[in-house]
Amino acid sequence: MEWAGATGTAGLEAFLQQQSARLGAFHSLQGQYAEVAGKPFMRITFPIGSAASVQAGENQAAILQRGLSFSTSLTQGPFRLQNFTDKSVDYLVQDAENVLHLIHEEQVVFSYQIEGQLVSPVYQIDYYQNGKLQMLFATAEAVHVLDRLGNTVEAFPLTLPGQGKITHLSLVDYDRNKNYRYFLGTSSGELFLMDKRGTLLEGWDPISLSAPLAAAPQHHRIPGLGDRMVALTQDGQVYIFNRRGEPQAGSPVSVNAVLGTDYGLVLRGQASDSRLTTVSEGGEVLQVNFKGEVAYRNQLAKPDAEVNFQLLPDNLGDRFLFLVQSFGRITVMDQEQAPLFEIPSYSEDVDFKFYNFGKEASILVLLDKTQEFVYIYNLRGEMMHTLPLAGSTWQSQ
Repeated sequence: MEWAGATGTAGLEAFLQQQSARLGAFHSLQGQYAEVAGKPFMRITFPIGSAASVQAGENQAAILQRGLSFSTSLTQGPFRLQNFTDKSVDYLVQDAENVLHLIHEEQVVFSYQIEGQLVSPVYQIDYYQNGKLQMLFATAEAVHVLDRLGNTVEAFPLTLPGQGKITHLSLVDYDRNKNYRYFLGTSSGELFLMDKRGTLLEGWDPISLSAPLAAAPQHHRIPGLGDRMVALTQDGQVYIFNRRGEPQAGSPVSVNAVLGTDYGLVLRGQASDSRLTTVSEGGEVLQVNFKGEVAYRNQLAKPDAEVNFQLLPDNLGDRFLFLVQSFGRITVMDQEQAPLFEIPSYSEDVDFKFYNFGKEASILVLLDKTQEFVYIYNLRGEMMHTLPLAGSTWQSQ
């Protein structure tokens, strides 16, 4: 199996997503770099013994570079979207002048001016429940819904009545029946919940929190309890609400620590056993159960005076890793805090992705933004390529 295209992480990430069901069979990869028509080109091969290789689809970064030119530099994307008309792939990008461009097969389908840079993922929704998909996203100023031709849907864009700027948008579909909810947080620590038409729901207009969010607010279905809406704030409060916005037992739960990373969820049979897990800026692993109790706390070792601690969920939301970044090295631990491996770090400006393709095929991808290199490791800490791969940005999902 093989991926090939212009250098950059965007196409590689799309390929990993598309081929996730097959990657469990591979234990290594081979990388090759060359100049093709004066442009950098990369090929990554997953060996299959004597079996024939399967050529993957063309990298979208190469499509954009070869077929299109933009007068203004691109700042966000490409966001990989499904074309509902034929199940092919569209790409949405944003430029430095806040214009969105939808691209299909090297053609610009539309260009649409918005008021700022995106602050959320781009979600696809079936607004009219007819199989035709729309794009949902937010800027700091407004929530937008666009159709595939760049037309606004009904009353959108919509602004929020609060004083803060939008910082987070999560899409909620309780029963997967397309009766959507939009879960939003702002810079002034407000939570809003809208129905799919943008109407603010009773009890959520807004809920005022003690501080801005540390991570995107989320909906979870908890065994024995039902639906819970969760929000973590930077000042160490864990808020748990029901769908009506009513605080649940013990909420908010104070963990007495500064929070600034994502959280993971471990679901078990009872409210006291299912737990939210995060790590504080000071490196304390914290677990809160759904009875409103701090059920566990443990201080991770600090190898240096300046250390960055991070909880990194996987692409499925099923598992997570702990990352400890100190001077010159990064320690990776599983969700039980058992060390998995240690890798060198040559830059402080790094980002990570964790892909779960099954226990034997999960990978950690490290993006060094300073040197513009990408490193791919299995969970034994083995780099799956001989030389670093060139890349400076992620593809956005």
